[in-house]
Amino acid sequence: MCSNPQAFQYTKLKEVIIIMGLFDRFKKASEGGDPNPYELTNPIAGEVVDIAKVKDEVFNSGMLGKGVGVIAACDSGIIEAPISGTVSTLFPTLHAIGITTKEGVEVLIHIGVNTVDLNGEGFKSFVKQDQTVKRGEPLVEVSFKALVEKGYDMTVMLIVTNTDDFKAVKGHEGKQDKGGVVVSIETAMSFS
Repeated sequence: MCSNPQAFQYTKLKEVIIIMGLFDRFKKASEGGDPNPYELTNPIAGEVVDIAKVKDEVFNSGMLGKGVGVIAACDSGIIEAPISGTVSTLFPTLHAIGITTKEGVEVLIHIGVNTVDLNGEGFKSFVKQDQTVKRGEPLVEVSFKALVEKGYDMTVMLIVTNTDDFKAVKGHEGKQDKGGVVVSIETAMSFS
């Protein structure tokens, strides 16, 4: 029986990289870092849909990047950070928040369609620009019911705005509780 030494070396290298990645994950968790820096979790319970299905051309065209929309399952609620990082953008109208991670993932959380027109009405912020946040930390409280009654579509959109920097950005559709994984980001170093 003949063996291929190059295939053996590649397999061993792959195992070492995977083991190092797991070690790095545990190390980050023990240091208070995000153990899953390439996953976005649901910021609010609801129905998760592909970004192509949201009712806003800027988002559904993929112009801003790949991601998902979440149709909230509550009358009011708190939007939580879907990933750990720094609040890189906080719109004065509080309808949109950008978070940038240490790993370079750039995430936009956009609350509702055309909600910029509300000038902050129905929104209450718990964070400031340049603040460090951890996954699950409260970002904004939203009065969904009141804003829907005013005619606004209150789909919450999660977009990886630097999608092109990654091998793949995949959304996970369906009913999801707050905190469930809704977007997975595959880096160039990821192995299947």
